[in-house]
Amino acid sequence: MLSITARIDRSTIADDMVCYLVSVYDSLLNTQEIPASISIIHVQDSIERDMDSFEMDVQALHACPHLKSALSYFISELVCNVEQHAGVDVGYGISMYNEDKDSLIIGIADGGVSIYGSYIKSQKYLNEVGDSDAQALYLAQNGYSTKNRPGAENRGYGISSNSKMIVDGLGGAFAILSGNALFYHTSEGKRIYDLPDDVVWPGTLVLAEIPVEEKEFNIYDYIG
Repeated sequence: MLSITARIDRSTIADDMVCYLVSVYDSLLNTQEIPASISIIHVQDSIERDMDSFEMDVQALHACPHLKSALSYFISELVCNVEQHAGVDVGYGISMYNEDKDSLIIGIADGGVSIYGSYIKSQKYLNEVGDSDAQALYLAQNGYSTKNRPGAENRGYGISSNSKMIVDGLGGAFAILSGNALFYHTSEGKRIYDLPDDVVWPGTLVLAEIPVEEKEFNIYDYIG
């Protein structure tokens, strides 16, 4: 199980998406057995196999072939972040079909190095990050990467491209909880919440809600 220092107060933000994010948080904190909606991804031993298995589980929740490319990109980019940045042996894949809203909820979580911790570890953008998880999330969703390769800076952690794809391309919602900060992006805009000091996720949890209603969508309009 992940080691969490405190629960999120459900009254902090009144929103269905954030409430589900909180339920995932609570599940990983309090249950002795992993819920059926959460898959383990072994980062060191069988990452490709586990990632493919998780993607198949997501696809099996609802027949939505028009989302296949988006789901593959979301999963591969964020699992790659766990592998390269988190410093843990396992990550978690989250998948659920929300029948009431006819939407998929998918996510990738880890209990390792937070986004803020990744900037500190890489010694990049230290002046911009300061000592703030919220500021680290602001940089990450604006494409400031710790990856040392050409062209990485405009992609961040796959967060900026995934956020744009999920919200602008598919009409969904996108959330990240890392350290004691929460980034939330919907059609109404982007918000970053600096949460109380006793609310801490020791790593990164990325969650997306995607309507399954078929619509015209070209992934390359959003990932560049």
